[in-house]
Order: sequence, then C-alpha cells, then structure tokens
Amino acid sequence: MALPGFTDIRCGTLQNHPSVGFVELARPLKFNAFNAAMWREFPAAVRAVEAIASVRAVLVFAEGRHFCTGIDIEFLKDTFLPFAQPPASRSEGLHDNGSSSGSRPGPNTPAPTPACPGLARESMRRGILGMQDAYSALERCRWPVIAAIHGAAMHLALTAQTVSAGEALRLGLVSRVVEGSGQEAVRSAGVALAAQMAAKPSLALLGTKRVLLHASKAAERPRAKM
Repeated sequence: MALPGFTDIRCGTLQNHPSVGFVELARPLKFNAFNAAMWREFPAAVRAVEAIASVRAVLVFAEGRHFCTGIDIEFLKDTFLPFAQPPASRSEGLHDNGSSSGSRPGPNTPAPTPACPGLARESMRRGILGMQDAYSALERCRWPVIAAIHGAAMHLALTAQTVSAGEALRLGLVSRVVEGSGQEAVRSAGVALAAQMAAKPSLALLGTKRVLLHASKAAERPRAKM
C-alpha cells in the first residue's frame, strides 16, 4: 500500500509483508539524483512509514538502473549558485542587440535587478537544512533500515546471523583466516604475526598504535555543534 502526497518518492508498506515499510526513490530518468522535491519528501516519507502501526523494519530501494547518483545539478545551481556569484554577474543580462553583457546596455535594455544577498543566504540556509534533515532521517528512524548506505556491521547486528570464517574475511570482520584446523594452527599463525610486528622499529609501533587509538576515540566523541 503506497501513501499519497509524494511526487518523486514512493513509500508505504509491502503488499505481502505489512510489517515491512518501504521508501523508493522514483526519479529514474534522472538516475534518482536528489532535487528539491526529493530533499523535502525523503525525510517526510521515512517519518510517514515509521508511523505506520504495523511496520517493524524499513526497506529503501530505487526505481531504475541506479540507486542514486547524488545531488541534482539543477538543485545545486538554484540553491547555491546565486549566493556564490558576485553581484555583478548576477545582474548581467542580454542587450538589445542580442549580445551578452560586457559593453554598455542598449536603450531598450531593462535596468538590472539589484542583487539580494539576504534572499540568497536564506535560500542556501533552507537548502542545507533540508539536506541535513534528509541525511539524518534514516538514523533517527527507530526501526531497522535496510539501505545501500549501511554496511555489514548493521546487517549482522540486526539479524544475529552466524557467518563462516570465509564470509567474515570477505566482509572485513577479520584480517586473515588460518588454513588448517585446531588450536595449534591458530597459535602458530598468531606467533608468526606477533614476530612480524615485533621486528618493526619500536618507535614506529608505539606511534602507530597511539595514532589509531586516538582516531578511534575521536570518532566516538559527539560532534560539536556548528
């Protein structure tokens, strides 16, 4: 069942699975690039699906060959270009002889409209807020979300799936799988790895570990509000 009120997004519940909500990017001719309507509709669609009483998980997919190719160029031009351009370029127009600006305007050329930095800033502010709202919509959804942006850790945590050693290696959960069986094979591989590390310069080992630990802790800290 699809919910009404959306143009470039489809959303609702799957027909045979009422506990599964869906949000579909439906702009295939533009490769599902996000325009102004999609930035508005995507977070609204996620919230609408989340509010359906039967929903316990949300699936995000797209119509056409491409899931999403990013931000629509026209949206970027309309939202940010007016603010980025200097006032002179915003007031340029065509002269009565059909040539572009660069010489004096002809007698029939209308006076250039003065630039309005306040409106340009407000347009850019609304655009940025809309993008932030869309980016965080899936994160704020209380139910599990299955989408291309989530990796193996999210998938395994929400499904409690058991994986083989080979699958763990493919997903990047481990760096190496030891050939053979038994504790002795694993112990021997561990000794070889430790010996390889121990042969490196001690200063490099200490410094590298400290940098990695610092980066890990920094990623866990809450980001300061801008």
